[in-house]
Amino acid sequence: MKSTTFDKIIDLINEELRLVHVGDQDPLDSYTKLKIMSDQCKMVMDAIQEQAVAERDAYGKEDVRRHGFRITKSEGTKRYDYKHISAWQSLKKQLSDIEHLAKVRADRQLSEAWVSCDSNGEEIDAAIITYGKPHLRFIFDAD
Repeated sequence: MKSTTFDKIIDLINEELRLVHVGDQDPLDSYTKLKIMSDQCKMVMDAIQEQAVAERDAYGKEDVRRHGFRITKSEGTKRYDYKHISAWQSLKKQLSDIEHLAKVRADRQLSEAWVSCDSNGEEIDAAIITYGKPHLRFIFDAD
């Protein structure tokens, strides 16, 4: 069976993983190469998305399958905007103030006893601090 370019790309990606797992490849180097590939794929996908959606539309309700996927189409997300409603603006401001005080209290309670209160003199509980997974940032630097 003739190997396609697609198959070769998948094999290349899997080989990067294998080399890292056996210790023959620098994980940061592999991660960087895969990041470049991912960004390039995203750019191409964005460039052809409208054409792909149009192609899917051509099949109507018929099932469309490619490379082990059943491809469906869903309409864009429905969003609501409340910013023009004055009551919403007022409550949003109150929420923002409470969030700020809770964040300040959480940050300060780590180092000192400190109490924050809202405009009515009621004590604001400290926010709960959680941390996400560390991630790598890529800043292009032409050598």
